[in-house]
Amino acid sequence: MSRILRNTRALIFIIAILLIANIAMLIFIMSAKPTVKKDAVSGRDRWAFTEFLKKDIRFSQEQIRQYDSLRSTHWKIMKPLFRSMNAAKDGFYIHISDSVVNDQLLLIAIDSIAIRQRQMDLQLFAHFRDIRRLCTAGQKPLFDSLSPDLIKKMINPYRRDVKERKNNKGSSADSTPR
Repeated sequence: MSRILRNTRALIFIIAILLIANIAMLIFIMSAKPTVKKDAVSGRDRWAFTEFLKKDIRFSQEQIRQYDSLRSTHWKIMKPLFRSMNAAKDGFYIHISDSVVNDQLLLIAIDSIAIRQRQMDLQLFAHFRDIRRLCTAGQKPLFDSLSPDLIKKMINPYRRDVKERKNNKGSSADSTPR
């Protein structure tokens, strides 16, 4: 009887240790803050472009203040364009389930998407021209040399140039959809 009692106590002790370890691990995992990668080139962080302008282009505080105003105005224009684009695409793709699709209707829907995309691209172009106007004469060559790659990665982060693809040949990063 005492042998069974000793084994039972040992099992209860082991179970208690495992339970405490599991609870501690759960608390650790749940309390860990997610890390946010701040990458100015990816354009995925709200403040990353501001940091890019400060560090890489060396914008002054006054230039940053002017940029913040430009950014605010830009997004007031872009948000409705994004909503309009989403609505136009919804109107196009809703016809996937139609048994018979009118080609003329699809062409009209595609033209609607193209018009909205043109508006968005023109707005983005104007926005970057406005940012360039904030640059001093010394900052403009640096901005001009860095902005094409930055814009490319902001518009489509999956699109890479040939040199980068060759460097990643055979890696799992190369299997990213384009």
